[in-house]
Amino acid sequence: MTIHFLTGFEGCGSSADCEALLYSSTPYFHSQYGSFEYLSSGGYLDGKCVRMKNTYSGHNYSGARVVDNLPTALVGKTVAVGLRIYSEGYGFYTNNAYAGAIIGFRGPEIYIANTNPITIYRGGTLIGTASAGIALNTFRHIEVLLFSDGSAGTVTIKVEGTEVYAGTSLNTGGDDITGIQYSSDGKSSTYRRYDDIYYADELQGQLTMTRCSPVSDDSCDFTPSTGSDNYAMVDDTGQDGDSTYNQSSTLNNKDIFNYEDLDNENIEIKAISIVTVAKKIDAGDRSITHKAVQDSTEYDQTEFELTDSYKTGVGVEPYIDVLPTCPDGSSWTPTKFQSIKFGYEITV
Repeated sequence: MTIHFLTGFEGCGSSADCEALLYSSTPYFHSQYGSFEYLSSGGYLDGKCVRMKNTYSGHNYSGARVVDNLPTALVGKTVAVGLRIYSEGYGFYTNNAYAGAIIGFRGPEIYIANTNPITIYRGGTLIGTASAGIALNTFRHIEVLLFSDGSAGTVTIKVEGTEVYAGTSLNTGGDDITGIQYSSDGKSSTYRRYDDIYYADELQGQLTMTRCSPVSDDSCDFTPSTGSDNYAMVDDTGQDGDSTYNQSSTLNNKDIFNYEDLDNENIEIKAISIVTVAKKIDAGDRSITHKAVQDSTEYDQTEFELTDSYKTGVGVEPYIDVLPTCPDGSSWTPTKFQSIKFGYEITV
């Protein structure tokens, strides 16, 4: 039950930040009548979210779609996607060239449309109809588990934790699932908001994302752009580029921070996501590695080769590590999370 990606956009501060997280390919805007944007409020529990807009009322093929490439380790025949969605209108689905589906699985071209009730398509072919749809004008949680196969495929869909579709022996394409597509409503001038998204190899339940910021320095080698507290340069509610930052050119220099406590000690933690926004400013190669410190033991995470610009906008791969377990391999608990420190180190 491994989670490979999760975001609630709580660390974002712009549409470009959300673009880096949520789509990897050039977006599709039919006749320029659609858009993708970041909202600082209006998400689940009034948090942050993204909104897909169809801005033209007179064309059923209008709107927008974006595609997020799956993490390499998850590309394959079986993928689970969960999210919260707020829809102002029931979708209009035609085929994978146009907007309409709330979730699309690229590769086998399986599309989930909220057409009241939910319908399941392979390309332009209807292969299943659920027992219910997703209510409008309120956030609802949907999960879809797809197994891609030419004859033995399966699709399971849950809304608010209740199973509304369980299809077996389906032709679900058979190709590897390589990306997830999100779309605006292609029917009229209505909006869709997306929040609390995860990708995994099994259904995970109704997950809610929260952001935890550094609150103090543990051991820091970098030089802050102002003041003496390194954590204060990277505790932004949305990254602020070159306004505040920590800087170093020395190999093996690292910053390790203590993080704020969770606001609920009774929650179940399924995974955490470490996100760093960084760039290099010299001509040589530079890399950083995420660090996690548990019980005084340092655990290296992924090494990222830096570019000369921050990872924002379309088609970039942000510096993200997803940890489905504690660094030592044990299961997450709120107590363990609150005792672990995180940071980064210059490794090249």
